[in-house]
Amino acid sequence: MPEKIGFSSKINRDFSKDEWKKERFSILKKYSWLIPAFIIIGGCAILLFDFALAMTIVLVATNLLITILMRIFRDNVKIIGELQIGDDFLRIKEEKRTTDFNINELSNIKIYFNGCKEITDYNRNSTAFWKMNNISFTKDDKEFFYRFEIKTGKQHDDLKKVIQSWYNAQINFKEYSLNQRSFLFKNNQTYKEIQEIKSKYNVEWV
Repeated sequence: MPEKIGFSSKINRDFSKDEWKKERFSILKKYSWLIPAFIIIGGCAILLFDFALAMTIVLVATNLLITILMRIFRDNVKIIGELQIGDDFLRIKEEKRTTDFNINELSNIKIYFNGCKEITDYNRNSTAFWKMNNISFTKDDKEFFYRFEIKTGKQHDDLKKVIQSWYNAQINFKEYSLNQRSFLFKNNQTYKEIQEIKSKYNVEWV
């Protein structure tokens, strides 16, 4: 198995019920100041401005609070290992074992890209705050699913390079950006561009 790793990231899962019971108190304690802060903002807005403007400020502040809380809860997951991807392999490194997969022996490969912390264009979308990036595939009739986060622009570029190499090798896989079919994380191609991609790389676009 080649050792040239094109992309790597931590993989995670949600806390179990018991783990979440232990974690949620510390999370709420750590960020408890957010709620009174937004109540104060709302109260000051009502006192200082007319009702319509005050309600607008309150709604904006509430939306911001919800977005922050969504991000906090999304980031509180349990790290279970590391995902490594190369031009023709995929590796899952867990605490007690490492599993290597040959890309050519996998089927139904799907990559869902939902955001990178350092790339503003993606982080403006609320979906990117709530959902994690993930990869799924099938091997010998067994389905695998792993979630991962792209924290840096370098990670984003590294994964894009790996995906480009898969296209060049005509690996059978599909990628999605914010739940829409995409090419190198972009999901706004014209009909003509999609036909050119399908022809050049022999991919399905469904």
